[in-house]
Amino acid sequence: MTQKTAKKVSEETSQAEMAAKIDELAKEARSALEDGVVATQDSLKTARDAAQKQLAQTSEKGVAFVRENPGLALAGALGVGVLLGLALRKTDRG
Repeated sequence: MTQKTAKKVSEETSQAEMAAKIDELAKEARSALEDGVVATQDSLKTARDAAQKQLAQTSEKGVAFVRENPGLALAGALGVGVLLGLALRKTDRG
């Protein structure tokens, strides 16, 4: 084997080894990324479920309050409507 042939074979071998290492690292990175995505999805599902539960409880409390205090709820809604009307009227003129 000549010196040029030996050098070419050595370069091809090291390129093949590097390609194999890169492929292995890419597979490890993909696996780690997939694990991270799954963990994030699980966290988001848990947070979403908790938020839905909290929203349902708050909604039930609001409905119960209005049923127990219809006059107060009506007065509150009227007050909020008047305040919004005044605020919007001033911004239209100003």
